[in-house]
Formats: sequence, structure tokens, C-alpha cells
Amino acid sequence: MTAKESDKKALRDELVSLKGQGIRIMYEGKEVEADEPFVNMLLGDSGCTYMRNYVFKNSKVVEVEFGRIVL
Repeated sequence: MTAKESDKKALRDELVSLKGQGIRIMYEGKEVEADEPFVNMLLGDSGCTYMRNYVFKNSKVVEVEFGRIVL
């Protein structure tokens, strides 16, 4: 497995785990799925990077918002 494939698998596993815990995954104000196209977008956009913003309710993470940061 290449480093890129390993990164892709790790991110996909993380997102699937979050969804499994009932945590919403958001991008540009909309809920997204932990699917291949979303993972590819996060890892493949060379002109920017993405930052996670965690939303808490009663000290529990309920949502992760991916925000685009232009380099």
C-alpha cells in the first residue's frame, strides 16, 4: 500500500467511525457522507487544505465541519 492509499484509508476509516458514533460530517454548511468522492476531494485538492472544526454539545462532539483553507 502506498502512502497516499494509506492516508486515504485512514481518513475514510476516521470519517466512517465518526458517522458510526452519530457525529455529523459537514462541508460548506451541508451534511456529507463518508464516501470515496468526499475523501478524494479532501486529499486531492492541491491548491488548499482542509481544517476540522469541532462542534460540541454538552461536552460531546456532535459535528465536524471541514473548512477550506486556501494556501
